[in-house]
Amino acid sequence: MTARNLLHVSRVQEFATWCETVKGLKTRPRDVGYEILQVQPKGSTLWHTLFRREHMPEHVTVPWALEPLVLNFIRSTKS
Repeated sequence: MTARNLLHVSRVQEFATWCETVKGLKTRPRDVGYEILQVQPKGSTLWHTLFRREHMPEHVTVPWALEPLVLNFIRSTKS
């Protein structure tokens, strides 16, 4: 399943940088269909994908496996 309206599309690159520098995770940009970014959790061989949305293009769809990570990113970057 997925979470919607969690991460704004303007913060995807910032999220990718944060994942790599702060959390030490692997990320790779994607531009295939609706895919925007893939994140590989530590110790996993699976890549979790953030998707572009058709009806609400200002937010991305986040898989539930990445939801705690995205929430942690949002909390840690609030002013």
